[in-house]
Amino acid sequence: MRHRGILRLGVAITALTLAAAGCRPSQTCVERTAELEDMAVETIAFVTADGRRIRTSAWIADEPAQQRAGFQHLCPETVARRPMWFQFQRPARVGFHMHNVHAPLDLAFVDAAGVVFEIRRMTPVSRERPARTVLPDRPIVAAVEAADGWFARRGIEPGARATREPSKRAQ
Repeated sequence: MRHRGILRLGVAITALTLAAAGCRPSQTCVERTAELEDMAVETIAFVTADGRRIRTSAWIADEPAQQRAGFQHLCPETVARRPMWFQFQRPARVGFHMHNVHAPLDLAFVDAAGVVFEIRRMTPVSRERPARTVLPDRPIVAAVEAADGWFARRGIEPGARATREPSKRAQ
């Protein structure tokens, strides 16, 4: 009985120490998840207001489990590797959050006409920044999550057109 008390005290002290340091067991990141492994990689393209075409490969999250997982638990290096395109069956106001996401993201909302109408910056959850759901101003058919600053570095702004160009499966 005494050993259980000591064990509980040790667990409590460890938890308090980690909490004081700002650490939680869920803060550990991984390079890949089962959901990411199951996503196709396709070429997506943006056409800017001045007519420039920017093409890149992206993970395609078109299944509900993939969409729920998104970039959760993935290390910042994985997030920086390529954007993630979320495809929805019909226009809807879909919410996004930053629970268990380890890197700041930019989130572009795409309407039924294929136009990026809004780009939002999202930051990881912390004591100073509690979790919140980010909703688009109007229904979307797709959203693109990318590493912080990805859109700005390429000159992609609201008004750009966004499309998918099917290519290959993830490797």
